[in-house]
Amino acid sequence: MPDGRLAIPASMRRAVLEEAGYSCAIPSCRAMTTEIAHIEPYAKVKEHAFDNLVALCPNCHTRYDVRKDIPQASHHQLQAELGCAEWAIQ
Repeated sequence: MPDGRLAIPASMRRAVLEEAGYSCAIPSCRAMTTEIAHIEPYAKVKEHAFDNLVALCPNCHTRYDVRKDIPQASHHQLQAELGCAEWAIQ
């Protein structure tokens, strides 16, 4: 993993994907996703927390991380709209 970080636990990845319906959480996109993104950068928080993760397609992930054209507040709003599946993490 980059920066020597541990992988996101499989149960947490699965819960994030389930929360988003196994597709990109951006409503105007909804492409099938293969990536889990940190809302607050991992470099800042140094942990994988369910409420700081969102499912994004590669294009939207790049838009968020590199181009910064998806506001961070949008991801928090998306999580609220999707509902919290944290109970599913074991």
